[in-house]
Amino acid sequence: KEHLKILESWLKSYEPDKQFDSNGRLVPELQALAPEGKYRMGSNQYTNPRLKPLVLPDFQDYGVDVDPNARGLAKSSDTYITGKYLADVVRKNAQYKNFRMFAPDETKSNRLHAIFEATTKQWMGEMYSDDDEIIGQSGRVMEMLSEHQCEGWLEGYLLTGGHGLMNSYEAFIHI
Repeated sequence: KEHLKILESWLKSYEPDKQFDSNGRLVPELQALAPEGKYRMGSNQYTNPRLKPLVLPDFQDYGVDVDPNARGLAKSSDTYITGKYLADVVRKNAQYKNFRMFAPDETKSNRLHAIFEATTKQWMGEMYSDDDEIIGQSGRVMEMLSEHQCEGWLEGYLLTGGHGLMNSYEAFIHI
């Protein structure tokens, strides 16, 4: 009960009776402060963009031929082929720049490295030499050793009209 009194006191310090009428509606003088028209957040092109559809290659072009008389002998990697597919997604959407992949520094080790045939890892810092591994200042892959950060980047990117995915070693990442 003591904590409840502390919470109530803190909330009342905002003087809600001066901000809301008896029906719980915002008083007119505060309503008048809200932006109108093009100044509203929902009218901002960056917070509510017009979506550019993602151009996808035909997934059937990435199938692996399997001889029905020699099942189990075909050698292929599902993730490497997915990387090839994603490289083509990057290429087909290059003019729109509306697709990104986010990962906690695991794109290569997850065998999705074929995407680097079409793009680099995004790097905003100074480039010290040509030996920097697969980085560039206009890459479509964003990596950082924090899955929480990558998920936040992905969420923000999706909410602002982009298309993307996140890869990880985590068992439940696909849920």
